[in-house]
Amino acid sequence: MQVLNMGGHLRSLATDGETEVIAGDSQMLYSTNLTNWARGTIDRVRGTYNDVTYGNGLWVAVGENFTLTSTNGRQWTDKFLTNNPNLQSVGIGNGLFVAGGIAGRILTSSDGVNWTNTASLTTNMITDIIHFNGSFFATVGLVFPNRNRSEGVIISANGVDWTTWSEVLPLEVSLHGITASADTLFAVGDYGWAVGYIYRYGQIAAPTVDLHRDSQQLEITLPERPCRKAAAARRAAQASARGSRPKRRISRGQIVPRNRLFSRGSGCGRGDHEVY
Repeated sequence: MQVLNMGGHLRSLATDGETEVIAGDSQMLYSTNLTNWARGTIDRVRGTYNDVTYGNGLWVAVGENFTLTSTNGRQWTDKFLTNNPNLQSVGIGNGLFVAGGIAGRILTSSDGVNWTNTASLTTNMITDIIHFNGSFFATVGLVFPNRNRSEGVIISANGVDWTTWSEVLPLEVSLHGITASADTLFAVGDYGWAVGYIYRYGQIAAPTVDLHRDSQQLEITLPERPCRKAAAARRAAQASARGSRPKRRISRGQIVPRNRLFSRGSGCGRGDHEVY
């Protein structure tokens, strides 16, 4: 593992296949070998750069009230944004840059310089954006100590018109990041500071596990692997059998091997999730 002592937080990493760029506190770093890093030149440094992406031959980074653009990842041009969007994330697809921020703010741009406000479906924070299979997917997070319900993931085919994901998240669960693998999306988040969530969007029947905090231990229930249509019957059977069935307990910090996890909930369709 390489440790970069560049000062300040490093928040996002992107590549164009030849150059890697890191966005951080008042700085943009670049490297062509992932070993030697240098600071890029910014015409006007304004503060924290939260995310960076590459597309259309252009690097775009976003921050609180500004964006940066670069053609080579080394020299950056600053653009101030009005109306205080406080941008947290940026993605690109179909030639369009889409950025998201606090209060559900979503902006679009074809050149990374001129941005247009877009109607959003949430007043929560847009934490990450990815383009996948022809659509934009954005994760939604809560600003602590918000005790409401997050929309989880919102979806758009064009970056302008958005719909909500069918999965309903539990109260106080926030999603913070999203990535793609083959034909499946993975979104990660948490419930407060205690429990981590992994959500899948796609046709996959992967193992999940249900964890419940019990004092200083985590209690795991390992049922069979049912389909969504049998979930109600399974929960009723679990409730009646829970008193007699032994439950596995793990102390805080103990590793649970993946091959010992079994399915929970809707283990054979969209909207499956894991809890860690």
